[in-house]
Amino acid sequence: MIIGSGSTYHNMRGFGQSSSRVASVEFEQYLNNVITDANPALRNEKLIAWGHAPYARATHFGEDHLIPLMVIAGAAKNSVGKRQFMDEAFGVVMAGYIFESAA
Repeated sequence: MIIGSGSTYHNMRGFGQSSSRVASVEFEQYLNNVITDANPALRNEKLIAWGHAPYARATHFGEDHLIPLMVIAGAAKNSVGKRQFMDEAFGVVMAGYIFESAA
């Protein structure tokens, strides 16, 4: 088992800001579409290019909280990810994902 920790939203200054909800929802929807893509090669390409996603830099100033997700996705190989939970904190949406091994 490999566990990665992070958040789909990590703009500490944005918590509680009304404009941050839109950014968090749009970015999380992008990540959900990427992570649940049945084509792992395309998924990995899109994760590498995460900075071009809608609201990417409004939700994350850097890669620090997305690196664990990228490591897990790479280790998952051909497994398709799925959203394990989605919640809201201080006005922003955050989600967690799981990749289950076929072995």
